[in-house]
Amino acid sequence: MDLLFTVALGAIALYVLVSAIRGKGRLFQADSIKEKYKDKYVKVLRIIYLVLGLFMVFNSAASGLNNILYEEKIELTADYEDPLGVVHMAGTQFDRQELWDIVSATPDSAEPEAAPEEDPEAKEPVNINDIIIQVFVRKEGMEETLPFLSRRLLDGLTTWFMIASLVPLVAVFVAINIMTDKEKRKEAQAKAKGNSLRMPSGAFEFDEDDS
Repeated sequence: MDLLFTVALGAIALYVLVSAIRGKGRLFQADSIKEKYKDKYVKVLRIIYLVLGLFMVFNSAASGLNNILYEEKIELTADYEDPLGVVHMAGTQFDRQELWDIVSATPDSAEPEAAPEEDPEAKEPVNINDIIIQVFVRKEGMEETLPFLSRRLLDGLTTWFMIASLVPLVAVFVAINIMTDKEKRKEAQAKAKGNSLRMPSGAFEFDEDDS
């Protein structure tokens, strides 16, 4: 995950967690709750939001560690001769910008060289996209930091907590739907709609000119 997205997810997770602990806030606002559920409504949602908040915090933490410990590299799977004639061996790793600079480099020449004659036995130029793969390696200085946290493990934890978060998220909608009095909600919506369409009582009252 991108670091900015991870920070945003962490902020949302903390908000959900704090709301669950306090038992108040916009997450608990609801109208037309059935009478028999009014005492249970907040308690049930607090438990669900607590589980959801914990899963989101763990997800954000795993994703954040991934961004802190690892970085993306592009690795050659075969030898590659760049436009300057420099051969880069298979297994060499580059940043994306480094690889772009190598591939797009042009030889400095005072006079343009004549086009070489075509050699029927010459090999076709290698397409760089056919011999590169994306890899993730430890950032410099992070080789010995939490060595047991492999990239694969962190990816697995991030995916697991993301999927696990869907369970309490669905449970929130189900619980609210069960505890809501749908008839009262329809009446409240109809009343609100009627009020929004009603013109102010003095909308068409005009002061007569004194003449």
